[in-house]
Amino acid sequence: VWNAYNADVQRSQNQQSGMMGGLLGLGKLGVSAASAGMFSDIRLKRDIRRIGALPSGLPLYQFTYAWGGAPQIGVMAQEALEMFPSAVSVHDSGYLMVRYDLIG
Repeated sequence: VWNAYNADVQRSQNQQSGMMGGLLGLGKLGVSAASAGMFSDIRLKRDIRRIGALPSGLPLYQFTYAWGGAPQIGVMAQEALEMFPSAVSVHDSGYLMVRYDLIG
């Protein structure tokens, strides 16, 4: 599960780097999406299914974003906030983001 999670996070980062760069200006700054934060707010996700947990115990889910696209694997920001508060931030939109590089 951990290896599949890492592979899916990498694929997601590659696919979303354009979107995140546009939203946050990261492309011009050369900052990776994982270190800047990924939209992980439960309010942005649909078809959520728990598939396991990270070694830290943080639940891991498969889901699709509300705007569509391929299924993704990741965490819910609201749960990450309880275990890793320094890894969660609030985007200008009001949605929570998780820095995956800080959650182990």
